[in-house]
Amino acid sequence: MFRVVNRLVCALALLIGVLAMPLRAQPTPLPLEVYGALPDVTDIAMSPSGKRLAKLVNEDGVRAIMIVDEALEPIFMIGLEDTKVRSFDFVTDDLLLMQRSTTETLGYEFTQDRAEFFQAFVINIESGESNLIFEDRDGLVNAVFGYYGTRMINGRPNAFFGAIELARGGNNQGGKYIWNNTTPALYAVDLSKNRSRRVATAPDPGKGKNWLVGESGEVVAQMEVSGLDGDWQIRGSKGTIATCDGAVADRAHAPRFDRTGWFNHHLQQPGEGL
Repeated sequence: MFRVVNRLVCALALLIGVLAMPLRAQPTPLPLEVYGALPDVTDIAMSPSGKRLAKLVNEDGVRAIMIVDEALEPIFMIGLEDTKVRSFDFVTDDLLLMQRSTTETLGYEFTQDRAEFFQAFVINIESGESNLIFEDRDGLVNAVFGYYGTRMINGRPNAFFGAIELARGGNNQGGKYIWNNTTPALYAVDLSKNRSRRVATAPDPGKGKNWLVGESGEVVAQMEVSGLDGDWQIRGSKGTIATCDGAVADRAHAPRFDRTGWFNHHLQQPGEGL
């Protein structure tokens, strides 16, 4: 009898204790701006030695590329504001290559009103200098049209870009440079000096050309495509590698280049003609 009473008393005490416990507070909903906020780090790149990192950061609404050392301590920062950064990467531990894009208004001689142009900058982390690629030449559009990778030539980093060459206008244009062609040639840029040189000529009007750059900076293959009939051919240093008649080609299987200039097409006899 006493055992039953004791059990009832204990059960009643436990029930009272549970009922007396305070309800867990409901979490406060986060403001909407938290969900729309940009992440603190949106991209990252590592230097060749692995001793430095470049981070695209957003701190309190301020965008920048921050360079940190092995201890993750900041050593250099590039303010971006509203710059549209498209890519950045280390060339050496001291040189950073960054690409951005801008929307530019075109003149009456073009078939569209505006276009997106890519520009490349080489940034020296030690000196803090930032230089625009192709600013050393008046006869080039100060934009890049395709990036074909970076090679070390005689111990110096060289980046390969497509560049549109301008023509010197006549008296009616006051002798200024004018647009004469919209197909790019291939240029190499010594990033340590920001000096450019032409490596391969632009294709004829109505055609497009892409290049495969070898380890020593030479063009080992190029692909030329006609925008009129779709004909294409790939040539190497030893001659023609492959050709195709655009009228009968299966375009889904046509060879293509990616932005770095490498083939993503498998030849039946790889390396033939290179």
